Amino acid sequence: MVRVSYAPYKEIVLHEIIEQESQVLFEDMVKEGLEGRLHYASVMFTRVPFQSQVPVRIGNQNYSARLRKADNNPHLAAVAKFLTKFKGESPSD
Repeated sequence: MVRVSYAPYKEIVLHEIIEQESQVLFEDMVKEGLEGRLHYASVMFTRVPFQSQVPVRIGNQNYSARLRKADNNPHLAAVAKFLTKFKGESPSD
């Protein structure tokens, strides 16, 4: 049987901090939810063709990052489609 464990993050890096009055924040969250909007604080992605596994080398160790398609989740599929056309900052900037 496989062992399941939990390991909390060792570090959290905040790149942007926006403080709002609590009433404004909660009102905005509820209003956005009622209008069917979901907000993501960040999205990380890379432009590669889909592969079920991607080889990764860290130090002298070889690992495999497992990927899965988002076809069965229409929300994630829509985000993926949007990102394929996204022309934001490139990693080389």
